[in-house]
Amino acid sequence: MAISALTLAAYMALLLLGRPSLRFLIGHGGITEDNVSLLWWIMVALWGVFMGGALGQVTSLAFYTLGDTRTPTRLGVWTYTIYIPAKILVFIYYGLTGMAVAISVFVALNFILQFVLLENSLPVDKTRRHECA
Repeated sequence: MAISALTLAAYMALLLLGRPSLRFLIGHGGITEDNVSLLWWIMVALWGVFMGGALGQVTSLAFYTLGDTRTPTRLGVWTYTIYIPAKILVFIYYGLTGMAVAISVFVALNFILQFVLLENSLPVDKTRRHECA
């Protein structure tokens, strides 16, 4: 939960402060307003890489802690293989920003699949009662 909150807070900071911060680069090294705008949109489109990557690291480590190094690796290989043609097509039709969105979806989906598999692989303790206050 803490990683979720930290990554969400950092992403919100990017949304609020990213574009104004990048404007300081205009005029240096041939950077234009259009370059800054494109860079900011690409950074926004990479939300899934940032959040899914951080949370996916946690789920991968949870599998490793359980002694299961195969599941995250196999899942990563399968999802990466499926997304290769999708990324190519998205890039052809939507350019660099579309590619960033496709990569975000890939990383976020990989995290979600890891999370679901992890939840299903953990033993359920039926002796504990969860009470809502």
